[in-house]
Amino acid sequence: MSSTAAEGIKAYEANKSVLSEEHRKYGDLLISLDQAHLFAHWPAPGEKDAEKQKFLEQVKVVETELVGGLKGYCERAKKLLAAARDAANPYEGYSVEPPKEFVRLESSADFDKYESLGAAEFRNVSFVMVAGGLGERLGYKGIKISLPSEISTDTSFIELFIRFILAFQARARAAANDNTITLPLGIMTSDDTDKLTREILEQHNNFGMAPDQIVIFKQGKVPSMVDNDAHFCLEESNSFVLDTKPHGHGDVHSLLYQHKIIEKWVQQGKKHVVFFQDTNGLVFRAIPAAIGVSVSRNLVINTVAAPRVAGDAVGAICTLTKQQSPEHKQGDDDWPNPLTINVEYNQLEGLLGKGVKEELVPGTNYAVLPGNTNVLIFNAPHYLSVLEKKKGIISEFVNPKYKPGTNNSQFKKPTRLECMMQEFPKLLDNEAGRRVGFCQFEKWTCYSAVKNALLDGVDKQKSGNSPDTGATGEADMYFWPGRILKEGGVAVGDVVPHSYRGIRVEIGSKIVLYPSVGVTQSEVKSKFVGGANVKIPTDCTLIVDGKDIVFHSLDLQGALIIRAVSGARVKVNNLTIKNKGWEFVEISDDTGIEQKYTVRGFTCQRHETAEFVFNEPKEYELSDSTKEQFLKH
Repeated sequence: MSSTAAEGIKAYEANKSVLSEEHRKYGDLLISLDQAHLFAHWPAPGEKDAEKQKFLEQVKVVETELVGGLKGYCERAKKLLAAARDAANPYEGYSVEPPKEFVRLESSADFDKYESLGAAEFRNVSFVMVAGGLGERLGYKGIKISLPSEISTDTSFIELFIRFILAFQARARAAANDNTITLPLGIMTSDDTDKLTREILEQHNNFGMAPDQIVIFKQGKVPSMVDNDAHFCLEESNSFVLDTKPHGHGDVHSLLYQHKIIEKWVQQGKKHVVFFQDTNGLVFRAIPAAIGVSVSRNLVINTVAAPRVAGDAVGAICTLTKQQSPEHKQGDDDWPNPLTINVEYNQLEGLLGKGVKEELVPGTNYAVLPGNTNVLIFNAPHYLSVLEKKKGIISEFVNPKYKPGTNNSQFKKPTRLECMMQEFPKLLDNEAGRRVGFCQFEKWTCYSAVKNALLDGVDKQKSGNSPDTGATGEADMYFWPGRILKEGGVAVGDVVPHSYRGIRVEIGSKIVLYPSVGVTQSEVKSKFVGGANVKIPTDCTLIVDGKDIVFHSLDLQGALIIRAVSGARVKVNNLTIKNKGWEFVEISDDTGIEQKYTVRGFTCQRHETAEFVFNEPKEYELSDSTKEQFLKH
């Protein structure tokens, strides 16, 4: 025992008289875990007693929130720290190959097939959003989900996602003639985002969701460690506060288990859990087809993937296999063999072999190992069974930084255990491991990250990478409807290059089709029956919100908004709209400009707009002869 530990035990024993029985329970726990050094600085009873009690209250919270408790955390940490000290490679002996279970969606026919299968499953789907981050990296002070997904409508990411889920729900109810069908949404928050997430939902009445439809669960933190013996440490600024750090977004699995959320959803008959990120505005355009792939291939876990150029700084979906004797039996802590999982780009070369070139998809410059988008679809009952077997404990890793010349015995700074949600496949057995796959979409149909400030985006774009800024996210939101309508024969203007604060984007017609219009590509196309008679040139703006708005012929020169309540059936026919429209104007000076614009580098100047709102559930025809009657003034 070190002298510091001995001093800690002595100080703790001397202070037991000022601690409650419950406080002593958690103090005794720390002593039993060889953490006595945490008490070494405690003064005599009567001095800073409140701080001592508050410290043990914090320990209680950490112990309660940690799946497996502090004892389990220390045991796992010592194993992982020993492996890190010895430079053990967890992937030693594994070889890399493309996953066998996959579908590449490359045509409208592919989408029609799999979206149809997915739509039939809508009633059985639950959703989870990981929303633990602030927008600081973007240059935005609020939570990321409050950012507009695009500034033509100012629809925030959280509103957009909820609108999609409600649109899926409406179609499930209509198909089953059952208005009790509810699609639940779980949101994992953090200390940074929990209060603000609850506030935005409360202020907007959950954007239409029922009060019990959304469940929010907050991610806790785990103790930092200062050495290979997993000794905890105190904050530098306050020696009565345990130093803790975020555990990682893999906590979402433990929390769904710990709070019995996934158990409840399975009892309600949910068969699928869709995990998605907080600023991917295109994700729900891919989800119906992705669910269809999960169903058709009977997948336990299905990752939504995008094409990846060899060497790109994104994770790759790989199948890892290890040579084992036929008699080998999988242990409780063994990974499945084969293991299909995301491998981070900085680990991939080590697995492939230094200098080994990646295999390409024939006829393309894309690698056969696709890029990870961190959108995952789980078979809900199987997911629950694995969590129950593992008691909610998930795969973790540790990444200590060692001081030079110490033989990996001393840390530069405290470290902690971490976890990632996409590493769940490591918990599966061999049989389930063979039912893990991916579905690959063209990037424009499934993935648009908004995570970088403009200056960082400029540097990334110069180096050949996607800038992933507010400007590129905005362009992506308009590209999808423009491309889909073009495929349906609509006369949509071409995209043209623009530059905003150094970020190069291509934007054409600014088209926003709310989820109410359609949740599959075929449904969206069915609302534009006029084909080439519907003209939406470059630089025009069209915003549509309503399930039964059907376009037969439109000549648009400017900005047009059409909204219709449920049950209002609007036929747009022989309609001509000409006005000064809207334009994006580059920001030259951020002073006094709202951050939702500065993260993009431009504002939206609304010069003139023709807006039509249909508030009664009946049939309408919107044409040149009737437009004055319905025009909103």
